[in-house]
This record gives sequence, structure tokens and C-alpha cells, in this order.
Amino acid sequence: MAVSYDLSLEGRAPTILQKCTRDGVPIYCVLIVICFPLLSLLQLGNGSSQALIWLTNILTASGLVNYFIMSVTYPYAAWAGVIGEGLIIVFYGDASFKPWDIASFFTNYTMALLAPVTFTFWKVVRRTRFIGPLETDLVWERQTVDSYERSTLSQPQGFWVEFKIQLHVPRLGNGGFETSRVSTH
Repeated sequence: MAVSYDLSLEGRAPTILQKCTRDGVPIYCVLIVICFPLLSLLQLGNGSSQALIWLTNILTASGLVNYFIMSVTYPYAAWAGVIGEGLIIVFYGDASFKPWDIASFFTNYTMALLAPVTFTFWKVVRRTRFIGPLETDLVWERQTVDSYERSTLSQPQGFWVEFKIQLHVPRLGNGGFETSRVSTH
């Protein structure tokens, strides 16, 4: 939810995702996120479970394409990743060839075919240029992160303890939780 809202603020997602309720909840982002658990209902019927299998295959293939693109981005040693991921992408759906199965081929190779098309479309329509590895800024928010980490007064206490702190749930026994770990000075 926060990712789609942030992408919208950066201009990389539709601006309608910026609409918030009076309490500051990005309502359309919440509605989009709520849709994903509904996909689990596809397992209720035999025919609809096939749609879930297709969706899983498409998402797996898109993950493979993402790793391939990340490997292309980083030089030298990452070329082993490019070759490995390239081979995985090529042979990932080999079962769809013997015997030929159009549905299996579609779910296994759609993202591999769609990724170069969308990339080329973006480069042509937006007229963006390629940025070389030496001019790419990979630490643009490092100062902010370092500053935040220096301001932390204590070590992390664990997921559930910090979750209760965020919910302002008092501790039983020795009093309440301290609700702020960041120095205000």
C-alpha cells in the first residue's frame, strides 16, 4: 500500500492513488491491496484454480526477468548472473513444448516477451536515455538513512515488542512501553 502511494507521489503511478481520507489513509491504495487476498478464492473451484496456477507462473517469470535485468545493471561478476538467469528464462517453460501447450507457454513466457516490449515503449515514448554505471547514483538517500540510524537510542527489541509499541499497548508487569526510541533533540 505504501509503495503504490509513494510511487504515485513520485509520478510513477496514477495520481488517483494519492487521494486520502480525512484520517490520511490512501483509500485507493488500500482498495488495490485488498484485491490481492481475494485471489485466494480462486482455489475454491477446480477451473478457477487453473487461473491461480497461471498467475503464479506469470509472477514467477516476472521475478526471473527482474533478476536478469538486475544482473545486466551491475558489471563484471554479474555477467554470470546474466548468463544463469538467461538460461533459466529460456528453459523455465520447456514443459510447454512437449507436448505443445499454449496455456503453459503463455504463462511461462509472457513476462519474458513483455519486458523488452514495455522497456522499449518506455524509452521511445518518454525519450529517456541510458545512464552508464559510472554516472548512476546508487546512494542518493544514504545520508538520510545514516542520519536516522545515528539517531536511534537503543537496539531493536524484536518484531512483536516494537509492534506493540506502535500500537501503544502497555506492558504487563513493569509498567508501560517507552513509545519513542528516537531522540527529539
